[in-house]
Amino acid sequence: MKTFLSKLSGWGRASQYSTKVTTLDINNVSEQSKTTSIARGLGRSYGDSSINRELVLSTKKLDKVISFDKEKGIIKVESGLSLKALLEVIIPTGWFIPVSPGTKYVTIGGMVAADVHGKNHHCEGSFGNHIDELVIVNNGKKITCSEEKNHNFFWNTIGGMGLTGIIYSVKFRLKRIYSDKIIQSTVKTKNLKETLEVFQNNPHSAYSVGWMDLSANGKEKGRAIVFFGEHATKSTNLSSFRFPKFKIKIPFIFPSYIMNKLLIDLFNRFYFLFTSIFPKKIIGLDKFFYPLDSILDWPKLYGYRGFFQYQAVFPMASSYFAINEILDCLKKEKVSSAVSVIKLFGEENASLSFPRKGFTVCFDIQCNRDTERLYGLLMDITKKYEGGIYLAKDQFCKKESMPDRARYEEKLTNIKNSMNQMLYSSEQSDRLK
Repeated sequence: MKTFLSKLSGWGRASQYSTKVTTLDINNVSEQSKTTSIARGLGRSYGDSSINRELVLSTKKLDKVISFDKEKGIIKVESGLSLKALLEVIIPTGWFIPVSPGTKYVTIGGMVAADVHGKNHHCEGSFGNHIDELVIVNNGKKITCSEEKNHNFFWNTIGGMGLTGIIYSVKFRLKRIYSDKIIQSTVKTKNLKETLEVFQNNPHSAYSVGWMDLSANGKEKGRAIVFFGEHATKSTNLSSFRFPKFKIKIPFIFPSYIMNKLLIDLFNRFYFLFTSIFPKKIIGLDKFFYPLDSILDWPKLYGYRGFFQYQAVFPMASSYFAINEILDCLKKEKVSSAVSVIKLFGEENASLSFPRKGFTVCFDIQCNRDTERLYGLLMDITKKYEGGIYLAKDQFCKKESMPDRARYEEKLTNIKNSMNQMLYSSEQSDRLK
């Protein structure tokens, strides 16, 4: 067993913590599960949800494929396996992940804990919808759970941010593909109303996501480029599939003044005006699903104070009013975002998952002395319109301002009381009490 001292931060780099890190393996996972700690994969949650000041349990060595039925597309893996490593195994055999987040540098266990969603939530749901079985290690015991067995524990682990135990293995269903290409089409919208309508008028598109231009004002506020995608059906030689090796490396942390509002607004305007919109364009899986993976350590662009991502979901009925008010708030506070994403969500599942029917928006915002005040304003808007926040992105929310706190509190309390299981602890769970 390897234990070492380390300084850890979330992907947003806003806070650093000194803590002990123990590397898990098949021999010590049961013993280590008796500690009040938190499991951590590749550290891509933006805040402090995979950090504990006392002890962090690294799952990086739990990285094996346990079984793979290549005919039925059912795979069982250890939780520390990265999505990139998984894709390099399954794509050459004609399978793809059923739901993918925006980066392949996450672990499968992390995908379960956050119940990740992708560009296809409106028709495929989140990752948890495709899981058949979990093996959780809690207080020294291995607990196998599924829809039929330990039902509540199963659904409260999905989206439970690691608080129900160490996820040891995950068995789930894959999606059949015949090509490593995506047929992408784009639509430029004139304003927020049209942006929402474009999503709602294309409910059967396999994938959809929008990028909003935050430099737009007045009648153009909320304009966007909406991207639609379908898997190409013309067969290609998947057996030779490899991810592109070229990466842009950010060599140092940029001065904070580089990512200023003027520069970001210029980028937004340029990107909106000059992005070509061919009716159809064939691109690779990597470019469609993981565009930011081509830039290593891109949070360094935001400077020493780091950045936060605000991501919220709103019911269909209030989405327009909520997003409109958020855009007004950011404009009034003289804040802009180069990564401003909007997506349509479908029905929620039975888990602690973030997505629910409506629209989600997310914005990457550089941290400064005003960050906590701005975050508070955004939380007020989220609560006003009965929205929820994505805990995998949260860094600054407080107990009293958490918009959907009761939902999490009730389910986690139920699992503790009904199954007499131990609840684990992160800096985030302590902060939110």
